[in-house]
Amino acid sequence: MNYHEIIQISNIDFSLNYTGYIWLSDKQKPEVFESQKVESNLFGELPFVVEGQLYHPESQTSLAVKYVDGKYLITQYKLKAIPNEQLTRDLSFLAKRMQRRDGTKIEKLLMVQFWELAEGTALTEGMPELQPAWMAFTGFVQPKS
Repeated sequence: MNYHEIIQISNIDFSLNYTGYIWLSDKQKPEVFESQKVESNLFGELPFVVEGQLYHPESQTSLAVKYVDGKYLITQYKLKAIPNEQLTRDLSFLAKRMQRRDGTKIEKLLMVQFWELAEGTALTEGMPELQPAWMAFTGFVQPKS
């Protein structure tokens, strides 16, 4: 089953509250969203979204946004339907130049990794094996109180 697809800007549900970030081409750091609506007018030609990661926890939908060769490449990941044994959850990666609206620094991003069943090889004596296929954004590591 295919759990991700390439979508257009018009397919993004802008009525939902997302957690994530949008990094515009004319900014030194990304704009951070924490359970907030993202405006569709951010996805323009100039300035354009260099990179973005958005997550809607209720639907468990993750969006990865890149601007490549003058076009938006948006991948939508539907995490809700994926069996748990095919996901590694709560992987964290260092964030770069990210701050919450209150000025506190965001240290790390949370990701999940999807593992795909691949045909066996001589090394696995023909038995199928799980191989890493893709990663999707699922939020920010929350600061310890």
